[in-house]
Amino acid sequence: MLMNSLFLCPACKAQLRPGARFCSACGSQVPEQLIAAAPPQSAPLQEQYTAPPPGSLPQYGMPYAQQNPEAPRSEAGYGLVPYKNGQALGAYYMGCFSFVLPLLAPLAIIFGVLGLQRAQREPQVKGQAHAVTGIVVGIIALGLWALLAWSWISF
Repeated sequence: MLMNSLFLCPACKAQLRPGARFCSACGSQVPEQLIAAAPPQSAPLQEQYTAPPPGSLPQYGMPYAQQNPEAPRSEAGYGLVPYKNGQALGAYYMGCFSFVLPLLAPLAIIFGVLGLQRAQREPQVKGQAHAVTGIVVGIIALGLWALLAWSWISF
C-alpha cells in the first residue's frame, strides 16, 4: 500500500483529493505520477443510492387528503378559503381589484350576492365572509369610482 505522503502537494504539502489534477490550496498542477498512484474513487452516487419502495414517499402535487384518505381533517384549515364556493371567492377578489378596474365593482356585488345565497343554501360550502366582503368592498369601490367620475365631469 502506498504511503499517505504520496498524496501531498509537492509545492505546499497540502493533502490532495484522490484523482485531483490541481492542488486546491495553492493551485499548482499535480504530477501525473501522483494522479496515477491515487487510490480508486468510490462508486458514483447513482450506484450507491437505492430508491425507497414505491408509496413510501409523499407524492408532490397531490393534495394531502388524497395521499392519506384516513387522516383526520381539521375544520380550521378548510374553512379559511371557500374553495367550494367559487362565487364568494370570486366576489372577494373582484372586490379587491375593483379599486383598479371599475368594471369589477358591480361584478363583485353580483357575485357576492350569489355566493352568499349559495352559502346560506348549502352551509357546508362556507364562504359567507368572503361574499359579504366582496359586496361591501364592491359598493365602496363603486361609490369611489362614481365620485371620481362626478368630479371629472363637474370640473
